[in-house]
Amino acid sequence: MRGLLAFFLQLCTALRTPHPCLSNGIGRRAALTLPLAPTAAVAATDATTVSYGPREADLYLQPGRRPVVALLHDSLTASRGSLDAVARDVIARTAYHCVNFDYRGSGDVETAMEWLASPEAAALGLTNDVVLIGHGVGGQLAFRHALRGSPKLRGTSTTSARLRGVVACGAPLDLREARALGIDVSGDSPIALLPPAMTSSLRTAAWTAWEELLVVETSFSLVHGLDDAVVPPALSTRFVVAAATGGIPTEYHEIKGEGHSSMLDPASYSWRVARAAAVAAMKTQPRPPETLRMAPTRRADTDREILIRTLRM
Repeated sequence: MRGLLAFFLQLCTALRTPHPCLSNGIGRRAALTLPLAPTAAVAATDATTVSYGPREADLYLQPGRRPVVALLHDSLTASRGSLDAVARDVIARTAYHCVNFDYRGSGDVETAMEWLASPEAAALGLTNDVVLIGHGVGGQLAFRHALRGSPKLRGTSTTSARLRGVVACGAPLDLREARALGIDVSGDSPIALLPPAMTSSLRTAAWTAWEELLVVETSFSLVHGLDDAVVPPALSTRFVVAAATGGIPTEYHEIKGEGHSSMLDPASYSWRVARAAAVAAMKTQPRPPETLRMAPTRRADTDREILIRTLRM
């Protein structure tokens, strides 16, 4: 217990900000290098619309077989068309295909991720390597999908594309707190699917085995505008603290001067951070599991963002 208490004290020091609840966040990898100048406008690119199950998806394709950046819109404030501009930015500024999914709930997201691993997707040049970026509720469902193997769900994991990373932008990741704030979101709360504390008596071999595989395969990044008036940044902060306590490293970007819809603009700092996180996740090679002990939390405060990272030792 002394070790856990010391970790909490260190984490609280790193997360010290003006927010009255839990302050800021944590994170995973080294700071992302971003261009200082805003990105230029991206020329319009025609998308191909296909059906997956009962829903549709817009495909933004480049020549040849490539990994995929998949997008999930915010069902609270927008439709999938809100992500058209950033989808075009993905193919203009990365080496990956982009798929912009329509959905109505977590079941559609599961179907979408199954489709990305299907022969139909492979025939279109989509390889089985995916980074999932979700905005708002889309971020909640992206993280829920990444945690679908959690013993808390007590279900059989369905077929899914290989998930290299997940990026949540302005997402309500703690649904219990979100509902208390009057945010109308349903489904599984990602924060509730996280492992118990590393020293918790509730931690079993099943938790540890699942967590080790998750950490090897998938990176977790969070982006949240400090001026978000739709989803308070505290909902990302709470997730990050719980993840670090449970031994899952994350990378948390709190963006200064930007709000909930900022990431819909390809020139915004929020989107550039999200895009860079996706590229970094795709380039990270899986490695053997590390120990469950967490390294010291690192915090960097710049004129554009507060970046907080946690790492395994």
